[in-house]
Amino acid sequence: MEFLPNLTPSLLGGWIFVVLYIIILAVIMGVQRKEVISRLYDTSNFSKRQRLIATFIKLFMVSDFIMVIFIPINPTSIEFIFGLALYIIGLSFFAVSIYYYAKTPSDTPVSLGIYKYSRNPQILGLNILFVGLTLMGSSMLLLILCFVGTIGSHLRIHAEEEQCLLQYGDSYREYMKKVARYFILF
Repeated sequence: MEFLPNLTPSLLGGWIFVVLYIIILAVIMGVQRKEVISRLYDTSNFSKRQRLIATFIKLFMVSDFIMVIFIPINPTSIEFIFGLALYIIGLSFFAVSIYYYAKTPSDTPVSLGIYKYSRNPQILGLNILFVGLTLMGSSMLLLILCFVGTIGSHLRIHAEEEQCLLQYGDSYREYMKKVARYFILF
């Protein structure tokens, strides 16, 4: 694993996985009601600090994507194989979580499907996806960006959970007691 690999666009590069993610995200969001999309991205009740964290995470996500676009991929490496598996798992978690999020009425906490096992499967899925991209890119710099982005995601989750407690009160507090923040044990 190099710190900064040769950033040269190629036909067999990380851009394939970034484009695939964007297409799948567009399809997922394209079939959602406007109200669901609005709820997904609503940070209107966030404090200035919480909004700053949300912006910070987006910047890391975009910088990660930009680097991955230009990194050549070695499909025979062990990093690529593990990375691809994590990418698929993360993308699946994300897609399934959006499905259950959209099925839940806006006046109740989401607790259907994958939300029975994780309070934050969307972010968990994206973090797993980014770890997969990082492994496929085989770059220490990507690993650092991924690590910092994951810490930022954790801070954003705290902000979202504060908002859920304000919005849903005791029903969310009970949900927090039953379901782990990330997955089963975490």
